Amino acid sequence: EEGFGAGGIAVREHPSGGMGMFASRDLAAGEAVRGEAGLPAESVLDPAEVLAAHPTALAAAARGGASARMAFWMALAAMAADAEARATEVIGGGGGGGERGHDAYLRSLPRVAPDPMSWSSEEREALLGGTAVVRQTERELARLRAQYAEVVGRMRPEGKDAEGKAAPKVAVPPFDVGGIGAFPSVLWARGVHWSRSFPRSLKDAAFVASNDGTPGGAVLRVRLGDWRAPRIAYSGPRDTATGAEVGANTVDGSGPGRGDGDGGGEPGEDKGAEVLGIMLPFYDLLDHRCGHPISWEAGGRRLRFRLIEAVPAGGPIWNNYGPKGNAELLHTYGFCVRNNPLDSVEGIVLGCPCPAAGGETGDEEGLLHREKMALLAEHALPHSVGRGCLRLGPFSLHRQLPGQEGDGDGDREGGVIRDSVLPPELLFALAIAGMESVEEGPGVTLDEIEMLKDELTGRLKELRWAGKAAEGALPHTRAEFAAAYKDGQRELLQAALEELEVLAGGGSEEDVDQVNGSGA
Repeated sequence: EEGFGAGGIAVREHPSGGMGMFASRDLAAGEAVRGEAGLPAESVLDPAEVLAAHPTALAAAARGGASARMAFWMALAAMAADAEARATEVIGGGGGGGERGHDAYLRSLPRVAPDPMSWSSEEREALLGGTAVVRQTERELARLRAQYAEVVGRMRPEGKDAEGKAAPKVAVPPFDVGGIGAFPSVLWARGVHWSRSFPRSLKDAAFVASNDGTPGGAVLRVRLGDWRAPRIAYSGPRDTATGAEVGANTVDGSGPGRGDGDGGGEPGEDKGAEVLGIMLPFYDLLDHRCGHPISWEAGGRRLRFRLIEAVPAGGPIWNNYGPKGNAELLHTYGFCVRNNPLDSVEGIVLGCPCPAAGGETGDEEGLLHREKMALLAEHALPHSVGRGCLRLGPFSLHRQLPGQEGDGDGDREGGVIRDSVLPPELLFALAIAGMESVEEGPGVTLDEIEMLKDELTGRLKELRWAGKAAEGALPHTRAEFAAAYKDGQRELLQAALEELEVLAGGGSEEDVDQVNGSGA
């Protein structure tokens, strides 16, 4: 409450949708949002604490066999429903039993989770049909629904845990957030947690005493900007024998942006309580801007967000969720940014025939296959063999970023445009697949180029037209976010097809020679 409209900060609706944070006066570079007091570490909503104490989480884990994620999301939904009920009782004159820890924060959370998993199936299909995001969402939704049904099926009002001890008694299901139903409430909890989670390293460091003994001194400083991994400075105590940091986990490579606290890994991979992301009241209102310089600090039982650049009165205060393309932004947060330089087209796999005997024969065909496999392994190119097919990939299309090889200026090096969206490893894998003899070595032919063109053209056709994202104003509706995502996918696919046309027809011998040797 003290942050709303206080300390030079105003919270209001953002042009891109949802609530955002703005400067109510000129804010200088180096100023901390909410002042040096920052956010008390005790205000953090920590999944580890919830899993250790909340009856729903305990029952879901002990009797239901729920993963740490599922148990926390069920408990978070129960906490939100209880907070709503207590507020209703107070309004109705029933007393309500008084406010509890995070009640105000839980009631302030939007009652519609932003990510596509919380959209209706009709809306997902209409806006994202044919895309990798909708396929990933449908797979994860089916997995979560099955896992939830299995957990609830094991939970009963009475019973014992796996060790024969009495388990906590809870009603099943024990929650309903805003009248949407039990499983949708779990999806809501998952969506708000994923889109508002931060690495728990920030909280761990907040409880470590600073070396200089100053109250509120920063132990962990994380600076994020441009497209690189965060710069991390840790000044807390270290183990005298090993030199290892004491009391603070390593911040993951994506930095302390919202949604970055789930420990990485695949969506279906279970994570323990120690890596589930924490939720930071107030600070989770900071919106994302690609490449924006920011700084997070933790120490002395406080967490702070410090400005790197000045913000004029009325201007938005930006966070940086880390280097993320629109596919990840859409899947995790439910929004996209136009012309995202970190966009990519993922999961490109190409199939080529291989000898039925798997190259075990001693004839020329077998020798050639074994040489191809040896080259793919030597250059660590992703591939697999099965049912008479050599599968190359998965690969991705992406742009070169400032500071990477290829500076985006369109110049040539060795005959190849340096800002190519076709990765060299994909082209070299094609060159290996195109080998016609061991003596001649790798070489791309028109057959391999046409095979890749067919795959990319098919991807392009799958992107059903839902209207191009409007220029000018920031996208702020689901339809505009979906259009921005698809626009980015189309641009990469079309750029890749144009490059293949150059190689297939209009390219010089230098172009082809460079591709054939690009993996060497």
